[in-house]
Amino acid sequence: MEDNTVKHYIELLTHLHTISSGGLKAPHKAILMLTVTEMIRDGLIGSPVVPNNDLLKRYFVKNWHKYIQIQTSFIGDVNMPVNHIGSEKFVVSNNFSQFEIDRDLFFLMQDQEDSAALIAALVATYLSPFGYQHRINFNDLNPYRDRTLRDYQSEGKAKIYQMWTQMRSIMFQMPTGTGKTKLFVSIARDLFDWGAQRKTAVKILFLAHRIELLDQIDETLGIKYNLAHAMIAANNREQKNYPLQIASVQTLIRRLDRWTDKDFDVIIIDEAHHVKADSYKKILRSFPRAKVLGVTATPYRMSHESFRPEFDELITSYPVAKFIKDKWLCDYEYYSIRPESRIQMDINSISRFALDGDYLDEAAADIMDKDEIRAGIVTTYERYAKGKKGIIYTITKAHNAHVCSQFIAKGYKAVAIDDKTPADTRKKYVEDFRHGKIDIICNVNIFSEGFDCPDLEFIQLTRPTKSLSMYLQQVGRGLRPAAGKDKLIILDNVGLYNRFGFPSAKRQWRRHFEGLPVDYTDPYGCRSADGREVSYMDDYEEGDEEVEMLHTTTEEVVEDTPVTEDTVTQNSNEPEFRFYLRKVGKEDAEIRRIIRGIKADIDTVIRGKYDSKHDSILKMDNIGALELYLSDFQITPVMAELNTAKKSIMTYALELYINYLKWRDSDDFNSDEIPEEDAVIEKPEDEHPQRTLSEVELEISILKKWNKDIPEELYQEYKNLLNS
Repeated sequence: MEDNTVKHYIELLTHLHTISSGGLKAPHKAILMLTVTEMIRDGLIGSPVVPNNDLLKRYFVKNWHKYIQIQTSFIGDVNMPVNHIGSEKFVVSNNFSQFEIDRDLFFLMQDQEDSAALIAALVATYLSPFGYQHRINFNDLNPYRDRTLRDYQSEGKAKIYQMWTQMRSIMFQMPTGTGKTKLFVSIARDLFDWGAQRKTAVKILFLAHRIELLDQIDETLGIKYNLAHAMIAANNREQKNYPLQIASVQTLIRRLDRWTDKDFDVIIIDEAHHVKADSYKKILRSFPRAKVLGVTATPYRMSHESFRPEFDELITSYPVAKFIKDKWLCDYEYYSIRPESRIQMDINSISRFALDGDYLDEAAADIMDKDEIRAGIVTTYERYAKGKKGIIYTITKAHNAHVCSQFIAKGYKAVAIDDKTPADTRKKYVEDFRHGKIDIICNVNIFSEGFDCPDLEFIQLTRPTKSLSMYLQQVGRGLRPAAGKDKLIILDNVGLYNRFGFPSAKRQWRRHFEGLPVDYTDPYGCRSADGREVSYMDDYEEGDEEVEMLHTTTEEVVEDTPVTEDTVTQNSNEPEFRFYLRKVGKEDAEIRRIIRGIKADIDTVIRGKYDSKHDSILKMDNIGALELYLSDFQITPVMAELNTAKKSIMTYALELYINYLKWRDSDDFNSDEIPEEDAVIEKPEDEHPQRTLSEVELEISILKKWNKDIPEELYQEYKNLLNS
């Protein structure tokens, strides 16, 4: 969207027609438009028409309590602003049951960055005066003062400070390995310096749940930023006089009565996706006036709980693919078992689950802790990562010991670590690993969070999980770049790729934060990823399943390739369909959205849920089959996974295509009226249309996959396309 369009609507939204009371502008319209912006952004409203229903009321009340934090005579009733919103220039029509906004404003609200700009303008103009007045003025803090930070870290700080002026608690998402600890310790440095200039101590509490995380914060505060602090942890003497305290959640919750008088100004939570635990909630309730920052790579709960009310808002950093492209994270190669392999099928059949919804450890170990499968784990390492150093994620203490012993028996320098390993021993193993005395660490979920060793060369996954967070935390350990390290090798012996896709796949963190459903699965067999086709190797007997490289990020495409008018599929009805759409009065921009809805959404869903061999709707003429798809789209649970906006364009586009086919079969159809550039060109039956290079490469790869001979004419066609 053009900047001047954003500025135009910000100008309108910051000059709403409102009444005043006690020197404050009435916040009703501001909270209504902020609520509408959030709901459109998150796919809860799929058109410019905003219904005055229970869902709008629920979100309006939520935002009212979020932003109106002081005593005021204003009453939060959604009907008040809905009844009067029609006086604003961006409203097309208005009545008690609904109102309609400009389409351009609707499209702005769908965009993440543009919607954030609109929300920030509304909060700054109308809602900031209704918030608690914290003793720290966060506008005084300079997020760019720390020159040791990378640009994206400074930008993240700027967003956090801005949000803290508007609300109490923020969750900040940034991928594993991109420097979250340094970012929030740099914030502590800014706050400390702000207090020093005013001869007052800013009290900060750092919360973490593992000794590795506590040690990491301790080192960064003391050594890198020279900030004095104390530790609240087992076997540690408390020193309450220090304004900066690093606390183990487990220890602080037992001693909480001794600390409630501290009245912390700021609480910073590391690995904040754990905040839904009762211990975290109790600590936050004990310091109600503290500003809160939670940092995590994965704002995700396997239970799909929303992170509200613990956090008011989510700030997301760049996706993993961009960090790799910019060299802040390293390239990777990914190897995985086939989705239809025996091991994958056995994992998928597990029917015993833990309280958190993940596979029960014993049930997963029953499948993976077998001699032949453990031997396959070692074989996979020797085939794809031999001589490299890395970590292996296992299931239970017994499974961990068994896997480790297999590597030791083959002569590799390997050690096993679990939660019963003494802290001193764990630290020694990590130091030996860093200095090359140990090549392989087998661990039971110890190094999913807080482990910092950039020169990891491989990660091996032998623990099945249903948790996206665990998957990304594990593989993310190895994505830190290091001198002499050109890539990370990921060995996926339990098919987590088949559930979650690549580590650099684009994630819908906003939906996870809100507790909305997200499905990352794709159909078995061939699947498209990052603009290329990948395939799996043949199935083997249990214990012998091989893994195949699926993807290397050196060839990764960060942004989706747009669907344009030039990408017309051979033998497609698309040109004639475009003519029909213009004939019934559709504008070019809307036609592009309709075609994109078919190619990017409808075709993908059909391949994933109905027919893995499906090519394109635009090649189909069977009206009955298309009407069945349309019926399923409208009434079956499969569409519940999609947001309202996507569902709307899919059903709309499919209805239009069915109408086109009916028009083509009717007496009104006259092919002579179709302009030459829109006409479907009929080719003689013996004349084959020229194929694209990617189509020929795909045919060759399929023949190779099944060990078939490549015909000479196919090679010749491939060479001709390369030369042209």
